[in-house]
Amino acid sequence: MSTLEKKLDNLIAQQDHIQPEDVTLEHIREQRRKNPLYAENEYDTSSRYGGYVRTNARLLTQLQTHRMVIAAYKFLADFTRKK
Repeated sequence: MSTLEKKLDNLIAQQDHIQPEDVTLEHIREQRRKNPLYAENEYDTSSRYGGYVRTNARLLTQLQTHRMVIAAYKFLADFTRKK
């Protein structure tokens, strides 16, 4: 388990008043089911990058997607230049 995963487990455990070893995928799913924010919005990440909220039905155009990919590559290129 990575340091980030351990930190996230500790934060979730602290918030939910449980032990870090009790933070499981089942626990997270149960908490989402109880949360009205998740109950109102049905997320579908099976077929679109990043998913979308069906109730809003907002999809990116091909041009928007292309611009986002270019922006991401430019952002990542900054790290290679900083060495």
